[in-house]
Amino acid sequence: MNKFAKVFLSLYLLTNILFLPTLVFAADDTMGGLLNEAAGAEGAGYNTAADTSATGLARIIGSVIQIFISFLGIIFICYTIYGGFLWMTAAGNDEKITKAKSIMRDGVIGIAIILMSAAIYLVIRNLLLAGTISTPVSS
Repeated sequence: MNKFAKVFLSLYLLTNILFLPTLVFAADDTMGGLLNEAAGAEGAGYNTAADTSATGLARIIGSVIQIFISFLGIIFICYTIYGGFLWMTAAGNDEKITKAKSIMRDGVIGIAIILMSAAIYLVIRNLLLAGTISTPVSS
């Protein structure tokens, strides 16, 4: 098995291990239904409808963005670990050590960019959602 096939298979298995539990619980609205039942006739305000028009396109896009940012973070962490592995196995070869240092530097820069983009996303999401959350009116 060539090197590309090994890397591809490893990433495929890692992706399946990380994302399959999320997919299994994707259609589980039990918790929202239970919370609505516990709140009484008015409900707790949790939208448990399955169609896109009720859940909103913005929430779906937000979920896709969160998954994408998480996946990129995993890739850059693996890239940094790969650079550390190269450095540990360089056996004093200066060329390999230089390559490993550059890979680790690029990985750390990538992780920093991903963390900053996640922070920017969360700030924007919270600002946009602040105007859409309705508070219950008590009479």
